[in-house]
Amino acid sequence: MKKVLLFLSVCGLVALVWHCSQSSLDPVLLRRATQEYAARKGQLNNSRYVTIVDYRKSIVQKRLFVYDVQKQTVVLSSRVAHSFWSGLLYPTKFSNVEGSELSCTGTFLTEKGLLARFSQLRAFYGSVWPDAVPFRILLSPQLDAGTTFTNQATTVGNLVLVGTHPASRKFAEATAVVFHEMSHALSAQQRLGLQQQLEQWHLRDAQPPHRDAYHLMEEALATVAGEWLYAQQVGQPETGEWYQDSYIDRYAHALYPLMTGYIARGQQIDQAFVQEAGALFARTFPNAATEYTNLFRYVLYWTDSDDAGQVVQAFRAHFRSNYTRTITPIVGEAKPLEYIKAGDYLPVIVVTRNHEATLRYLRQQVPALRKFRLQPTQSFVLSTTGPAGPLMLVCAHNLDEVTAAAQLLNKQGHFDPAHPLVLLPPTAK
Repeated sequence: MKKVLLFLSVCGLVALVWHCSQSSLDPVLLRRATQEYAARKGQLNNSRYVTIVDYRKSIVQKRLFVYDVQKQTVVLSSRVAHSFWSGLLYPTKFSNVEGSELSCTGTFLTEKGLLARFSQLRAFYGSVWPDAVPFRILLSPQLDAGTTFTNQATTVGNLVLVGTHPASRKFAEATAVVFHEMSHALSAQQRLGLQQQLEQWHLRDAQPPHRDAYHLMEEALATVAGEWLYAQQVGQPETGEWYQDSYIDRYAHALYPLMTGYIARGQQIDQAFVQEAGALFARTFPNAATEYTNLFRYVLYWTDSDDAGQVVQAFRAHFRSNYTRTITPIVGEAKPLEYIKAGDYLPVIVVTRNHEATLRYLRQQVPALRKFRLQPTQSFVLSTTGPAGPLMLVCAHNLDEVTAAAQLLNKQGHFDPAHPLVLLPPTAK
């Protein structure tokens, strides 16, 4: 019995070895591959080799072949895995039905794909990101009811984490999100001299629109980069909204022809680009200097409230800010006065206690407030022009009135010098 088992084992081993060795490139598959090669040759950097993988073969057989087109011979054959348990000791089933989890016939261009696009973006940004540190794209499974890639990704160093649903097939959208985030990394790695020049070119004119354009430039350029890559795969950028923030979305749409032209020419961002970008911003947002959506992007909250966080949150519920600075108390603080004179932030002064003394102090320190008769017993919102732009003063007697002030500004939508003072309806203390 033992001899029989040994004989069967030896026969099985021999059969397995024979099965593994009986693997060659199917002539029919080779003919299809060379036809695809001929049709796409102009898109390739590497025009000599074609890689063919035949997943109809089992995992123990050699099914990856590298074919030398010039010599018309297979120069490499190897085993290769394919997904979990796929092709293990049996041929893999095929399906060309969309949404199927089975393997399907396909052609992939690998030599002139994302790497070349990345190099083009790197040239535009003037980035020093080294080839020796390639980006690693990691997919984080999102096991909810959705079937598409999320519109979120996170970059840490050279790692890009993309949330995706396992059933998703929207790869063009996903790569657009990836390149959006990679663009931020490229921007951060710009040559220091170029970074300093870009800031000077934007802020040489300290007034809008160039200053506002500079505040939105980083996110707008990254959005264009993602849409540019999407267009490389699909033929055109996505229709409709590109970014949830209306200002960034509209600015990215305006910048798209300018930036993609630079990328196509292999041209680095320069002073001419910055000047044209500022002009595009001015044409796209003629009311940016008075619209609260734009003004609240860089905001200084100066308050005497015991809970400054709740004061800030009342405004954040209505206005999106890229950067906020909060300073307490009001009386005796000199730094906020410097910020008000510089004009880099929208000053939002919120008085919540000691109203008479605090308003008197503010009138002494901020000349723009002296032309108004401010009653400390009243609750109001004052919108006026300070030494470097719009200035907001809120006089509130409780947190509900602070919330009402934020709601009022959101409803108004824009700074109106013709109606500077608005009384708030009284609320219970």
